[in-house]
Parts: sequence; C-alpha cells; structure tokens
Amino acid sequence: MPVSVVVLPDPCSQVLSEVRNAMALAIQGYAGAANAAALDPGNLACLNTSAASYKANTGVLVVRRADTLIAGATPTANYFNIQTSGCLSDVVPYVVDVPSGTFNMHSNAGGCTPATTVNTIAPLYTRIYFVSNCSGTDCSAAGADTVPTLKRLDVRMTGASPIITPIVDGIEDLQLDYGIDTTAAPGDGTPDVYTNTPVTHPAVTPTTPAEWVNVMSVRVSLLARNIDESGIPDTKTYTLGPRAAYAPGGSFRRHAYNALVRLYNVAQVRE
Repeated sequence: MPVSVVVLPDPCSQVLSEVRNAMALAIQGYAGAANAAALDPGNLACLNTSAASYKANTGVLVVRRADTLIAGATPTANYFNIQTSGCLSDVVPYVVDVPSGTFNMHSNAGGCTPATTVNTIAPLYTRIYFVSNCSGTDCSAAGADTVPTLKRLDVRMTGASPIITPIVDGIEDLQLDYGIDTTAAPGDGTPDVYTNTPVTHPAVTPTTPAEWVNVMSVRVSLLARNIDESGIPDTKTYTLGPRAAYAPGGSFRRHAYNALVRLYNVAQVRE
C-alpha cells in the first residue's frame, strides 16, 4: 500500500519501496528547465543522459499505470509488477513486487469461496514523456540527427536499463498545465484551477504531493514542425500554455496544437 507521500518521488527510482509509495501519484510533471539536471536536482538521472538528450525548456510528464492488456499468470521480466485482489479474504488489496517476488492475491472466481484462484499479474509502468533533440533511440549514437522528437522513457527494475521509444518526429515543444480539484475532501472530480506556476522549486509544478493527488486533467500544448526546412523564414511567435512569446525562428513550417485531457481513473471516483 502507498504510504503518505511527503516529498515528490524520483520517477527514475528503481528502489521497490519508493516505487510502491510513488503509486499514490498517477501523474507527475515538470516545467521546462535549461537541462535535465535542472528539472529536479538530485533526481531524474535516467533523463539526464546524452542518449535521452532532453530538449531545453520543454515540459516533462510522468505517468504511472499497470498494463492490463498483457496481464497473465506470470510476472513480466525486468519490470516491477502489480497483482490486485478480488477477494475480501486477502489481507491487502494488491501487491507490487519484483518478478521473483510473492504474488498471492486471489480472483473472485467462484465467489472467493474458497479463495483458491490466483489473480492475473501485470507489469507496472513508470513512463516519462519528454522532447528529445534527435529522432533515434540514442542521441549519442553515431549518425544521430537533430530532429526534435516526442519520446517515452520506460523506467525498469534494478539491473534493467531504461527503454527510450521515439513516438512522434518533429515535436519541437511540449508544455503542460494541470487542473487541480481544490474542493474539500473527497473532492468532486472537477478542476477548479489550472496551474503551472512554480513556488518552491524552479522546475516542479504543482509543488506538493497533495496537489498532484488532486490533479484531474492536463492541458497539453504541442508545437510541431516539418522534418525538412521550407526555405521560408518562420517569423511567428507562439504561445504554448505557460510558455509565452516563443519564437523558434528558422525556416520550418510549424503548427501549434492544444488539447485538454481528463484523467478519468482519478476524476470519476470523486463524482
């Protein structure tokens, strides 16, 4: 069971106890910084590499979830795994462990009487979405290009290197605003305020675990550009959520996109 989270967890952590506690925060994000080391000093080491090549001043989003599509009878190698219980007779509602750990939660087959059917097990993902300076999986590799790309970094257990997956080429900027439910507990699932204003840390917003627990939606702002230059100078200035007056220049054709994403798994339980 997650304990009370009093400090923002390190998304790159491979410590089992820290991964368990971080489950209390379904999402976690960072405002842009000059480099990955400045996003969260002392943390985010997996993003602060030449292979990842974080693009300066772009936002970062961390999503924690279980992959129920591949849930099965055995744990997934190299990932932390989660198994939930369907029976009140189990002492705890779920277990999170390494693949060699103990998974003894039961399903509700037969009405849990007796509780003999072991429930399925799914990998637990900590996924970091960020903008990189190249389109490949390793920006430090020979021949790496300079095409900005939206990527996903999957954090895995100790001994297993993170996996970087390019998602969309040509994504030049990512900015995020978070909708927080400020209604008194248990809340109503509706965002009352949107914020991306750092207070106690130059790159982290919202600033406390309590605020992250109450994030119900995310405003996503993206700036996409062509892979090849058009020869026509881009003199436009773009406003992307919290990032105003951004003028990237060059001769690429660009388009700005905005979307509001509701976090149904978090918000619906409060309605």
